[in-house]
Amino acid sequence: MKFRRLAICIMVSTIMAMSALPSIANDNYDSYPERTVRVIVPFGPGGSGDLTTRALLQFVDLGKPTVVINMPGAGSTIGTMEVFHSKPDGYTLLANSPAGMIVGGLKGLYPEAVFRDMIPIVIMGMDNPVFCVARNSPFKTAQEFFSYAKENPGKLKLASVGMSTMYTSGLVVKDAAGIDIKYVAFDSSTKSRAALLGGHVDSLLATISENKSLIEAGDLRPLFVLSEEKSPFLPDVPTLIDLGYNVTGCLGTRGIWAPASTPRPIIDKLEAAFMKAAQNKGFQDVFRQGMSIDPVAWNSAATKAWIEKNSPYYGMLLEKYGKK
Repeated sequence: MKFRRLAICIMVSTIMAMSALPSIANDNYDSYPERTVRVIVPFGPGGSGDLTTRALLQFVDLGKPTVVINMPGAGSTIGTMEVFHSKPDGYTLLANSPAGMIVGGLKGLYPEAVFRDMIPIVIMGMDNPVFCVARNSPFKTAQEFFSYAKENPGKLKLASVGMSTMYTSGLVVKDAAGIDIKYVAFDSSTKSRAALLGGHVDSLLATISENKSLIEAGDLRPLFVLSEEKSPFLPDVPTLIDLGYNVTGCLGTRGIWAPASTPRPIIDKLEAAFMKAAQNKGFQDVFRQGMSIDPVAWNSAATKAWIEKNSPYYGMLLEKYGKK
């Protein structure tokens, strides 16, 4: 009987030891990464979200290659959900803006857990929207535009891209200025600019990086920048705050995310590598001189704090004016 009990104890101990081995192996992240890391861009190639991600990855050193996979569709939902549902092992990351993820979640394009639970790695650039009219527009200032809009509710049209971040940025303008203006969504910045230059709409809301050359050429007249501080690329253009309007959370940022539940040691490795790249002078020169984007380096904690601060603001706007 004693030998039988001893054998059972030995067998149980062996099983417990063997069952613990995978956990020990899985908790050893020193060798990460052991293969290529994919970064999903939920937009088509050639756009700002794609180009900024590729620029950053040139300066990221994880010891293994990093590759961009473009996965556009459904207002960034397809690519975003691909990463959201992927295995949290550090081999599939997402390139997206915190504002876009907040708005997508609040509008029901995907679960709110996307922006609440996914883990930010780094925010590497700020590409804020600029509000423009055409060169032949009768409006020379934002005050003239707002005054006319108040006297003629619903008459003026605002063109931009999609029904996510830029749509909500349009709501920021609408709410701050107290105007009724029709938002016209296009599926590309090229089409929205063409609509303005062709006289089909009265104004345009688009990123500075995509419109700086047309502004410098005089084809577009910027009335204000939608940001908390003046843009270094359009230093003479006021912000809405400069004009006396109390707005917040109007940042066109670009960043990298990992799925929820990605182990902390992997997040730490990713954050260290991506933060180092974002702080690299060569990368910052590419953003400033080549793309007219202001480089920044927000770590995971700073990005989470921004989301917690600004998601109620976006939620208020969407509830007040409709999620569409």
